[in-house]
Amino acid sequence: MQGVALRGSFGTSFRAPHFDELLGSALSSFRPLRVADPASPTGTSNVLGLFGYAPEIGPEKATSWTVGVDIAPPSIPGLKASLTYYDVDYTDRIGSVSEDYLRFLANRDLFAGVITDNPPLDLVQGYFAMPNFSNPLGIAPGEIVAIIDGRTRNLSAELQRGIDFDLGYAPEFAGGTLDLGLAGTHIFSIKRQLTEGARQAEVAGLYASPVKWRLRGRMGWSKGGFSANGFVNYTGGYKNQLVTPAAHVPAWTTVDLTLAQTISAETGESGRGLHLALSLVNLFDRDPPFAEIPSFSSALGYDPEKANPLGRMVSVQATIRW
Repeated sequence: MQGVALRGSFGTSFRAPHFDELLGSALSSFRPLRVADPASPTGTSNVLGLFGYAPEIGPEKATSWTVGVDIAPPSIPGLKASLTYYDVDYTDRIGSVSEDYLRFLANRDLFAGVITDNPPLDLVQGYFAMPNFSNPLGIAPGEIVAIIDGRTRNLSAELQRGIDFDLGYAPEFAGGTLDLGLAGTHIFSIKRQLTEGARQAEVAGLYASPVKWRLRGRMGWSKGGFSANGFVNYTGGYKNQLVTPAAHVPAWTTVDLTLAQTISAETGESGRGLHLALSLVNLFDRDPPFAEIPSFSSALGYDPEKANPLGRMVSVQATIRW
């Protein structure tokens, strides 16, 4: 069919551990904690938390396949659309669930593989003697009832499915070219299995995992050496499972604006001339949505993985090519 192209791909890959992931316990920290425990008469238990990187991290592997379609109908000049469905199956995924350490004992079906109940006293004392050990709560070795391991490690498996899409329309308008479009990603699911034998858990749309929706709309106009482009960025809301009860973190929408002018440029990509650009990121100075993130050293009020607290940023650029 004219104007329609179908495509697909299949591949296998692996990622070797980064240098810091290979250093293992040298970059780890150990500290006694008091966490919720439904099995305890008091509702909490004293545990020893291991954080940082586990020893002997190996490469992660993945098998992936995609199918997609690209559409550019000749009857509507300037219209283009693409849609891609992807499926990525990871084994030995390098990752961490340290953000969930407060829930380890309350969700043993998910985290049993990283919990050591009734650890030998000499093992606990060995961690207490480590140079990167800290004990702000003053808990004694004999009071530790479990070791919880939140270090980065090779997870058993992770399966991610979703779609990427881009819809654009660029007709001629007012003597120039108008550019309208919407691009984004929607994640259907991310199923993670922490250790062999553990229950699979859906983590898409949770804290420390990707949100289900990310969108970026665009509208621009260009003529000659001048261009003006506006963008609307949308990061979907998600559930913060770190607090009790779990809280909803609202979506975050920001607007960016870029104005550019090229003066005395020659034709072609390598043309000489002066290029001026004004860029405004987060034009309306939108604050990131509030998210209560428990931390050892601070009390963050936002999610640094999904939002930026810096607010409006203005930049000016001048480039001369000769």
